[in-house]
Amino acid sequence: MKTLIDLLMHSVAKYGSRLAFVSDASALSESWHYEDLGSIANSIARWLRHQHHLSAGEKILLIAENSPRLAAFYLGAMQARVVLVPLAPESPADFIHDVIKSTAATAVFYAGSPPDIPILPAIDINTLKLDLSAKPLDDLPSSSDLVEIMFTSGPTGKPRGVMLTQENILANVLSVSTIVDQDQHWRMLSILPLSHMLEQTVGLFTPLYLGATIYYGGIHKPANIIKVMQRHRITSMVVVPKLLDVLMRGIEREVRRRGQWARWQQLNRFSAYIPMRFRRLLFRSAHSQFGGAFEYFVSGGAHLDTELWRRWEHIGVKVIQGYGATECSPVITSNTQYHRIVDSVGAPLSGVQIRLSQQGELQVHGKNVTNGYWQDERFNTRAFTPDGWYRTGDLATRDKRGHVFLRGHLNDTIVLANGINIFPQDLEKALAVVPSVKTAVVMGVEDTSGNTEIVASVLLNTKTADSLSQQKDAAAKKASATLGPHHQISRVQVWQGNDFPREQSGLVQRWKVKETLKQAKNDQGKIAQRAPASEETIASLWRIVSQISGTNQSELQPETELENIGLTSLAQVELVTSLENSLGVTIDDQQFAEVQTLGELLELLRSGDSAPKKKNYRKWPFHTLAIWLRLVLQAALVFNMHRLVAHPFEVRGLRKLASVKQPTLFIANHSSHIDTLSILRATPLAVRKKIAIAAASDYFFKSRLLGAASSLLLNTFPFSRGAEARRSLEYSSDLIHNGWSILIYPEGTRSTTGMLLPFKGGIGLLAKELHAPVIPIAVYGGFDILPKGRNVPHPGPAKVVFGDPIYPDVEMSNEALVLTLQQSLADLIELGQMGEQQ
Repeated sequence: MKTLIDLLMHSVAKYGSRLAFVSDASALSESWHYEDLGSIANSIARWLRHQHHLSAGEKILLIAENSPRLAAFYLGAMQARVVLVPLAPESPADFIHDVIKSTAATAVFYAGSPPDIPILPAIDINTLKLDLSAKPLDDLPSSSDLVEIMFTSGPTGKPRGVMLTQENILANVLSVSTIVDQDQHWRMLSILPLSHMLEQTVGLFTPLYLGATIYYGGIHKPANIIKVMQRHRITSMVVVPKLLDVLMRGIEREVRRRGQWARWQQLNRFSAYIPMRFRRLLFRSAHSQFGGAFEYFVSGGAHLDTELWRRWEHIGVKVIQGYGATECSPVITSNTQYHRIVDSVGAPLSGVQIRLSQQGELQVHGKNVTNGYWQDERFNTRAFTPDGWYRTGDLATRDKRGHVFLRGHLNDTIVLANGINIFPQDLEKALAVVPSVKTAVVMGVEDTSGNTEIVASVLLNTKTADSLSQQKDAAAKKASATLGPHHQISRVQVWQGNDFPREQSGLVQRWKVKETLKQAKNDQGKIAQRAPASEETIASLWRIVSQISGTNQSELQPETELENIGLTSLAQVELVTSLENSLGVTIDDQQFAEVQTLGELLELLRSGDSAPKKKNYRKWPFHTLAIWLRLVLQAALVFNMHRLVAHPFEVRGLRKLASVKQPTLFIANHSSHIDTLSILRATPLAVRKKIAIAAASDYFFKSRLLGAASSLLLNTFPFSRGAEARRSLEYSSDLIHNGWSILIYPEGTRSTTGMLLPFKGGIGLLAKELHAPVIPIAVYGGFDILPKGRNVPHPGPAKVVFGDPIYPDVEMSNEALVLTLQQSLADLIELGQMGEQQ
């Protein structure tokens, strides 16, 4: 095995029928098996070589969010011997243009929104036609082939690209694979961007070598991460320490909300003395939040706080801390699944040599180490020793067993929660060119919420009281104008002394500056060009409300009532979802239900995350025993009762139903409680046993007995028509994910005239979210047999007609999709009334 293409072929042969990738970015998962992945990579390689006419060694930019298609594109491009230049989607435009100029890239490949790069042809990787019968190219890569150039994401200065070959990356993958159990079938959730080597090596290529299944989950809010972990029973993740902190804070916040904090602390103290498997039992409620199967995190990219490490280990979750650099592909040292040393970044990986210089600098040698930087011989001389060892710039010590302990500041790099690296030296240079600034120190400082602020402490040339504030604001503005969106300084503080504290060598004692910044409470130095959070919130709120309601932003005022601008209850579902995704907050439905005006909504947003109260849906109706008991009761009781009142009974269009792969979303007109019985009786057993029915929570579930009976006999689940409509939509998504078709009545209530009522807006949101085929069902006779308001049925004829499946266009507006679905059902009802053959 000499290249990553050899690795892929090995995995395809060994794990062919096993799932390789699952996309959970939409409600309907996209799944690729290993044998599919091999063919898709072949197809992409042939397209790049023969359709796009790229030659070996040509450079292309790759800008996209994680997905199976992106992962396959990496492998296809490698097979075509094209050199990849991966960039994060949020990279500043000037940085991208510098990279293009440096590499002479000939095209940019992207997914989703096209990047604004008019100087290069842009191709959406999602539009590439895939041929599952494609064979590998004849001229496969060699171990010395350049695979990719990984550029630093510094906001200013010349971009610096690390050159990595097939041998570099493969050597690291084979080494990393030894830190975990190779006989387990791991289910890994990919969170960090593939534009970083940590995720490429540890989160993509190593899992593929081990036959793991990799899940891509779309929006990376903590609530969404936990939801995907629960749904797929994730076993492992690659993370930066910040995400570990965020997830642990969420667990502990829930413990406090339940009033169990004292007991939680007692169990933590006790669990330190018992084996790991017993800790998992002790904290099984916490593990259930993550799906019940989670084993370990691999943590890298920044220093892992010892206390945070202990908090995870004490509840039975292993945290495997490692250390590396992009130049080393990237892992240098690591703990292992079964051997984890507190405070240590582990021992060197197999095949990786390390040594410490006289000053204690950690230096590295091995097949995983880059040959150098792209067109930067001057920096190559600085980065490598005369005998060819890579200089990390980090200070470390080793114990007698070879475990490495870092003692420096990891080059003072600031790592954000999303894995993006911020280099303080670049920001300090941006501040230093401002005339009023003598010198500056920039670092990451945690606020009270655990978020990392980029804070600058500056020495000003003039310190008169009159000019102090003006100089500070001027410095903030000028520096901010030169920095990218992820490199904005959150706070500028004037250093009160004549100089920063320094070592005898002249270096600034950054740790002393940081302690001072942590204690500072003066917030007068916030960057002037960054609007305060409240103003940002107002701008986002006004924009989103305007888009959803169709109201001009100039007409929106704090006293504007939501219902007066067309935001009905289900339109408000779309509003809440958009606000959460845009602002990164979590809004509790019950608190939102009390909001009447935009001003009240703004206050709710300003108050921060409101942890939603989790709605517990019944699980027992979906158990195998309940399913078979339901089928028996339906055949023996429910359908015989239906026969007494609905005769003759006619069913049409079953051939259309048979041609559609389940699960599906069924929509039907509704004028009687008889309608549901008619539909179930008309549906073939194979489909009927996997149907869940959305029933009004304020009607069928207002009493436990009625709710339990309807769930047992009809498999109903509560669907809110009010404050918790969004949670109902999310639960419907979960059901579809688990293979259950859903029957819903889009009118929202029974028609009192027998005529089709306007559809509620939520059906459009649901259809878009589920990405499942929609089958309209026309139901006749129910209104005459048992209309709304009558308690005694009058026997009469009934008929059910299944229509052609509809595949929702996700690009269509919600209003247009609702009208499309409504018209399709209206047409089907009319055809059935005319007696046409279905």
